[in-house]
Amino acid sequence: MEDLIFNNGSVKIGYNGVPWTFSSDPDDVFMHTCDPTTRPVESFRIEAIRAAQEIRKTFPGKPLYAMYSGGVDSEAMMEAFRLARIPVTAVLLEFTDGSNQHDLVWARRYLNKVSFTGDVKVIPFNIKDWLHSKECLDMARDIQTLELILTHLFKVAQDHLRDGIVMTAHEEPSLWIEPDIGWVWNKHEVHYGLHKYFMKEKLSGIPSFFQWSTELLAAFIFNKNYTPAYYGLMNKKIWSAEQLKYGFYNSQFGLAPRTKYTGFENVLSDIIRANDAWAASSPLKWNREINSEIQAWGKEVNYRRAIR
Repeated sequence: MEDLIFNNGSVKIGYNGVPWTFSSDPDDVFMHTCDPTTRPVESFRIEAIRAAQEIRKTFPGKPLYAMYSGGVDSEAMMEAFRLARIPVTAVLLEFTDGSNQHDLVWARRYLNKVSFTGDVKVIPFNIKDWLHSKECLDMARDIQTLELILTHLFKVAQDHLRDGIVMTAHEEPSLWIEPDIGWVWNKHEVHYGLHKYFMKEKLSGIPSFFQWSTELLAAFIFNKNYTPAYYGLMNKKIWSAEQLKYGFYNSQFGLAPRTKYTGFENVLSDIIRANDAWAASSPLKWNREINSEIQAWGKEVNYRRAIR
């Protein structure tokens, strides 16, 4: 087995300042640090293609599994590998209750449009049964994740994809306005659950493709699509990069804008009930009313970096 690898080494994650460590202590905090850039940062398109090339070189001979939901983030990851001419296996999860058909329509439309030449692996998954299962709650507790919404990816990787390198696009950096601070780079704890899963299982993989390198992060954060917002030059109703990213991905990759739809809208009540059960099952408590979603294993952790 390879050494544990999530990125090119310039982006470090772990507990209490020690990269690549896993902890079961509720007083430990999960960290995310980035080394300075080592070369001029190019466009996001070029940096993403370069990341795809570096990932292939880092894991020679291993199957590359791209978790492709049909959302614009995972589609941008797919496009980076296509432009780099690197074959990947597109993994489509088909919820058996049909709740994610909207996104799968976009996924299949893209695969047909670009005449995708890689493999396509469709995996049926009963999302409702999973969310209400003891295994789901046990996994969330084991991985130390605050929410259950991405735990199905752990289950699929564990059961179907252990022979290769699992790649997801969760998530591009989250940028938004916070009162008295301005634009900040914030990170959702729920997405760190992906990193924690890989560490716990001692698996190499790419749980956050767009955090492969400091340069790729910088190409996203300081792109000209966003910088006008940082300086207050856009409509004041724009408070998040999420509201601008469809235009951003269109400018970088020519990806078609789409109605925002996560694939979970039809199972939100199940997610809420499952999260409540998860919270009640844990002896650790946290303040679920805080403004920041950046929480780690029962306590609030600040992962913000002001955009100056």
